[in-house]
Amino acid sequence: YASSRKDIFLIIAALLDKGIDKDLIYRKVFYTSSLTRMRLHGYVMYKKMKLYNKYNATLITLDNDELQRFYAVKGDTEGLVNQPLQMKGIRFSCFLREEQPGKINVSLRSVDDFPCNEVAAEFFNGGGHKNASGGELHCSMAEAVAVFVKAINKYKKQLTDTV
Repeated sequence: YASSRKDIFLIIAALLDKGIDKDLIYRKVFYTSSLTRMRLHGYVMYKKMKLYNKYNATLITLDNDELQRFYAVKGDTEGLVNQPLQMKGIRFSCFLREEQPGKINVSLRSVDDFPCNEVAAEFFNGGGHKNASGGELHCSMAEAVAVFVKAINKYKKQLTDTV
């Protein structure tokens, strides 16, 4: 990621010299999922991800009922917001998750020079880094989706400019 620094790679090199099993660590961090988490991710990608093609953006929404239906536990939705960025042309991804009725957790990710931290601050009471930000809204899911649409309309030029 753009936030990686040279010293991080030097630390990793030192750990490799000490004999750590990087593949085992990577597998335990990124490839250890429960069946319910896998089913939730499949459901989201198939049913819940909406493509806003003319904005090079995607939106994922999950309400509390859906989270309960899939027996989601803390961490099960981790990484969902990043997955749409694997699609060609997508520059901005938003994930709206209903933590409880009337409280929406917002995760934003972007690539290249699109400033999702500015979107987070302006529209979602949040902040973060240029390509990884978040926030929260106190409203219904429908109202949160309307805020997202307002945001991508405002940032349309930046979202559609080619890099």
